[in-house]
Amino acid sequence: MNILKYVERFFPKLFIGIWLNNGRYYLTFKKVLPSGKTSIENSSFDKDEELESLFKTLSQAQTDNILTYIAILDDSDFQGAIPVTNTNEYLWFPEISEYKEFDDIVFKKDQNGWSIFTLSTELFHTQNKFKKSGLDFIFSPFLIPIVVQKKFKLPKSTSIFIFAEKNKTIFTIFKGDKLLFGRYIRNIDMNNIHIEDLQGEIEKNGILPFDNLSSDIDDSAKFKNQSDSTFFNEDEVALDDFIDGFDNNDSKDHFEDAFKSSKHNEDDLLDLDLLLELDDKIEPVKDIDLTKNSDQQQVQYSQREDIAELEKFLDKGLEDEIKAEKKILDEFSIDDNLVYQAISTSVETFYGNNVFESDFIENCYILTSLKVSNKFIQKIEDEFSFETEKIRVEMSELVVDLIGVELE
Repeated sequence: MNILKYVERFFPKLFIGIWLNNGRYYLTFKKVLPSGKTSIENSSFDKDEELESLFKTLSQAQTDNILTYIAILDDSDFQGAIPVTNTNEYLWFPEISEYKEFDDIVFKKDQNGWSIFTLSTELFHTQNKFKKSGLDFIFSPFLIPIVVQKKFKLPKSTSIFIFAEKNKTIFTIFKGDKLLFGRYIRNIDMNNIHIEDLQGEIEKNGILPFDNLSSDIDDSAKFKNQSDSTFFNEDEVALDDFIDGFDNNDSKDHFEDAFKSSKHNEDDLLDLDLLLELDDKIEPVKDIDLTKNSDQQQVQYSQREDIAELEKFLDKGLEDEIKAEKKILDEFSIDDNLVYQAISTSVETFYGNNVFESDFIENCYILTSLKVSNKFIQKIEDEFSFETEKIRVEMSELVVDLIGVELE
């Protein structure tokens, strides 16, 4: 037995897993006692404003523990995995052959016949950034499916593993421990999104005011049922306005001329004979206080204005609340369009390109800490005919698991 491994059996070991996502470093501290008992703690730091606090925490952890292992997940924009280990076959894959600085690419071959790659300059940059604490390992996210299979005791059948977070989407196809396909998804091609997905994007971005449409219809119906003159259009004139302009002795002709000269349509004209007949039966109202009447109308109008303003305020508040809830939901949910495109284009490439060893895909696992809707999972199952499951994971914890695999 290696002397170092023998000594390690008598001391606690501290594993620290780090990964960067959406502007924050997420850390998992896993302490393993000689008895086999473990304890886990988690924390996070802003990558810009709390970097010194991060290094201080790591340094303190190393001071307090004799055996400390620190690992981070590779965050390079250029990285990937290919299902070959023969150097002469690397250039079969366009992501490698089209990269101008080929000498900057570093490969690591897996014993199961596949390779991961990244840039040596990126590795150096990461090591230099953490020189205050040091790093023991920099792991590729393309290794994550291996620890997930062991951790959750998944079948060894040919399966899709999608690592889906806000600014990272990695698509892989594994058969047991052997990678058959790997791709780092960097962007989305809008031409590959279905019509219903485009509609969802339009609603989310507010290009069409779907949220306001129903309230607009309700407002229209509400005003339609009002009989008060304040809700009339500018081109409409209330009948009371004409009656107020005449006393009981006005002639029928005079009334008719005045009424016809208004902006009413001819179809809206009343039977004037009937109107005057009813008007004759009404006794004249004497000594009307026009000023008082005007004040009452003004008060009523002011009250209606206040109610309208209140309704507008409540509608605006409800609209803002709905938008805020949608924003929160989007922030904590996977990008359905991006994941859908990743599956669609990757599966098509996997089966259509001869450089890949095609096999029947049985399962699809979405690895994420974000929300995945059941409707989206059902859509994947219906369109691609493989069992789909979401597995909630904390990536920094999986980095800790990778340390354990590396030390076995």
